[in-house]
Amino acid sequence: MSTSRKALRKRHIDWMISYNNPTPIEFFRFIQPIHKSRAIEKYVKILDEAINLCEDQEKQLKLRNLKETVNCNSDWSLWLVEKKAESIRDEIHETNMGVHQELNVIVRNKGKQKINYNDEEGDRVKDNNDSIGDKNEEGGSSNNDGIEESDGYNDDSTDDKEEEYSNDSDINGKEYVDEDKIVVHDILDSDISATQAEQDILKIYHSNFDNCPAMDLRLYSKLSLLLDQELQDNILHEVFDEIDNDYITDEIHNFLTDFFNADHGKQGWCESVRRIVINDKDSELLQCTKELLKGTLGQFVKAFSLDALNPLRDITILERPHLNQFIHPLIDNVLWIFASINYISGEISLQGKARVMVDGAGYLNDVSNYQIICMEGAKPGARNKKNVDDDKKNIKSMIQLFNNIIVSEASERRQIYTGLRVYGATAYKTELSLTMLDFRGTYRLFEVDRFSLPKDWVDMPKFAFMYEALIKWA
Repeated sequence: MSTSRKALRKRHIDWMISYNNPTPIEFFRFIQPIHKSRAIEKYVKILDEAINLCEDQEKQLKLRNLKETVNCNSDWSLWLVEKKAESIRDEIHETNMGVHQELNVIVRNKGKQKINYNDEEGDRVKDNNDSIGDKNEEGGSSNNDGIEESDGYNDDSTDDKEEEYSNDSDINGKEYVDEDKIVVHDILDSDISATQAEQDILKIYHSNFDNCPAMDLRLYSKLSLLLDQELQDNILHEVFDEIDNDYITDEIHNFLTDFFNADHGKQGWCESVRRIVINDKDSELLQCTKELLKGTLGQFVKAFSLDALNPLRDITILERPHLNQFIHPLIDNVLWIFASINYISGEISLQGKARVMVDGAGYLNDVSNYQIICMEGAKPGARNKKNVDDDKKNIKSMIQLFNNIIVSEASERRQIYTGLRVYGATAYKTELSLTMLDFRGTYRLFEVDRFSLPKDWVDMPKFAFMYEALIKWA
């Protein structure tokens, strides 16, 4: 065990012994975990070690009683609710800041227009109608023009309209989704077998949400909240156990945890990134992880070094610079390094729906060149409506990508891969949601993971969670 891991473990044990009420929920608040199974396993191990090392018999007895009575699963559920509430509070805070800044801009613009108007008033020699006509001919602007211009500058509705599917009315209609769904169902129906858990959830979906374009199995969806916890756990284990075990191995988890919990200081992080060495003795997965860090971490270190000019703390930054600096490079690097998928950012047309544009698309690196990933993003100061619209649009885009691949392969009389999955990413403020979609009687939407971008030096440990999420998704 490395020195940093030993120090971290000792810190956790000391906390367990000294803290007045070391319940699982308090431990989760202390270590800020992201993986349920790992968090609970760590709590149990630390509690056992604390019991063995504690010299105070009264405290030791208290820890033993705690071990017998705690409910880790219940505390984890409370922890998730707290995280969601904290995320909502952050959104409200950032929204309030954005509103104040928008109001300041409007007030300044109105002041400028008033000054211009008063200057022009003294020069008028014609009647008011002629004066207004002259101003229109000369390209001048009145107070109303200025206010409209200011409102346009501060209103995200224009951006929202450009991003929505409104430029293609057919794709918004239920008929569009249902028609393609019938075709895909006919192609896949005889080849796909469903487990009992999948069949049970499908019945609940058809009974309550049959009009929805996809079965939303993300953590806080209406369907997920309706499901029995055991049934939901079964389906998530079927989908994610293999992903977690194959990609987030102990080797990868330990490397990321050790690296980002080390104390390099502000000046030392640049050097630590340069010193990452990719050895032939490393596993292929570890080599890829190190390559990912070398290709993406430097941009964040640079941003943190700018202090007051740090773009990650600037909610007035526009969408394109924000996505190009931080979001697109992360997605581009992780997809190419781990999956050999060619990611292209910008206004990209969806295959099979040329009029529908996405902010980024990932292509299979083979002769088919199918799009298998779509991405939507927003500026940090975007309103919540933009997030909702992007989420809906991305789901429809993922369905379109899935349909395009299945129908194209069937048309070419090639063998259909029934385990096909397509992927999506939605960036809102500084949070990134990573999703995937497959088909089991209907389209199923899962959230692989989500994370907030680290914003400053104090957030360095959060990079471990961020990179684990990206690797799982890719």
